Amino acid sequence: MRLLRYCIREAGTGMRRNAFLSLATVFTAAVAFFVLAVFVLGAANLNNLINYVERQVQVSIYLKQDVSPSQREGLMDTIEAVDGVRSVAFVTREQALERLRQSFGDNSELLEGIDEFNPLRDAVEVQVNQVGAVSAVVAAVKGNALVDEVSYGKELVARLLAMTRVLRLGILALAGLLGFATLFLVQNSVRLSVFARRDEVSIMRLVGATDGVIRLPFVFEGMALASWGAVVAAIAIAIGYTWLTRAVGRSMAFVPVLPAFGVLSAMVPLLVASGALIGALGAMLAIRRWLRD
Repeated sequence: MRLLRYCIREAGTGMRRNAFLSLATVFTAAVAFFVLAVFVLGAANLNNLINYVERQVQVSIYLKQDVSPSQREGLMDTIEAVDGVRSVAFVTREQALERLRQSFGDNSELLEGIDEFNPLRDAVEVQVNQVGAVSAVVAAVKGNALVDEVSYGKELVARLLAMTRVLRLGILALAGLLGFATLFLVQNSVRLSVFARRDEVSIMRLVGATDGVIRLPFVFEGMALASWGAVVAAIAIAIGYTWLTRAVGRSMAFVPVLPAFGVLSAMVPLLVASGALIGALGAMLAIRRWLRD
């Protein structure tokens, strides 16, 4: 406890002595964490958009004529058992025709008389949670005697699957790069503080202070400065993202945007905790050189 009080006191003393440098460090950390948070929010919404598009993929399984209700129910049960299937619905040829008529809108009169020789077929429509489940659904009904045709836009699904893989890998790679960039910025800012107090470090070593005792005040200082920067960034992000979600909701309601409260309630504490962790790590890296000399 005495060591903890000493570290906090020394960290506070160092920040007061170098008030301008401390403010510069907080500002630098705030900018770095703001950029990182903007990217993370953008990546989260992009991933949400990808998931939304994947959920729109539909597999239409057209049935042969004279399929009994019990046979149809058995087929639907088989499909529902496939991992990744969100919903399974039976659409009669009459319902399909009504949909077609509605899709024609004002030109629906072009379909007059088609009821007598309805060319459409009964179908089972399958919605999936992710595009990767499409192949499993197709495999489950392949060769089934009740199935006349399976339609799911094979080329579109393949392209979507390849695109989502690339985008998700890119998101992870860029997030890692931004995390390292943030660490580098905070480390350099703390290093300036260490350099400004290099004489104190030398004196402490001369009087016999251990490396741990010398290091801890700087670690606390780095944690405090980076955490304050993260708090500033979190406040700016909370205000900006809340405004953005409201603006998108008013003008582009069809765009799937993650709700502000749910995202920020998870992101803000994580951002502050990341600030403390990166500040501590940056301080340890910054003072390591002086402890080796």
